[in-house]
Amino acid sequence: MHRYLLLTIGVVLFVRYPSHAVELKPETIAAFNHYVQLSEQRMRNDLQSGSFLWTEGLPIQQGEGLSERLKHGEVVIQKLETLERGASISVPGGLIHHWVGVVFIPGATLKQTLALLQDYDGHSRIYSPHVLRSKLIQHTGDDFKFSLRLRETKIVTVVLDTDYEVHYVRLDSKQAYSRS
Repeated sequence: MHRYLLLTIGVVLFVRYPSHAVELKPETIAAFNHYVQLSEQRMRNDLQSGSFLWTEGLPIQQGEGLSERLKHGEVVIQKLETLERGASISVPGGLIHHWVGVVFIPGATLKQTLALLQDYDGHSRIYSPHVLRSKLIQHTGDDFKFSLRLRETKIVTVVLDTDYEVHYVRLDSKQAYSRS
């Protein structure tokens, strides 16, 4: 029996980024933290109601269509937005890009998938050419700190030095999620 894993990509903050490093304004940080808090509360509520994957919250017909697309090798990416009382959350001095990505990996076990995801020193090899450099900084239990140098070229080339903190949670032998 084939096992599969659906991967989700969480919230990422992109700030208007000049050619030099900038310090985020306190109101930008506060708005981002508020957005994260509301998003995490929604995700906790989803878990408590028995909905683990983003796809499980979709209407049945849309979910079935998505499953077929995934089984045919398509990577599905969807823009999300957490609202507060039905309205967008303002982020002065910044932008929040909130996306979910889903991929079907036939035959992959959770153990294999986590080993690949947590090989932070190998990300520059695994995800080349978009990841130029990757380095694990610290690993304690289910917590990881690492850095990546990312490159993306469309009309212009953008190179970002990024730092991450990731915490993994295993729900059972077939399900896990991470917060980064």
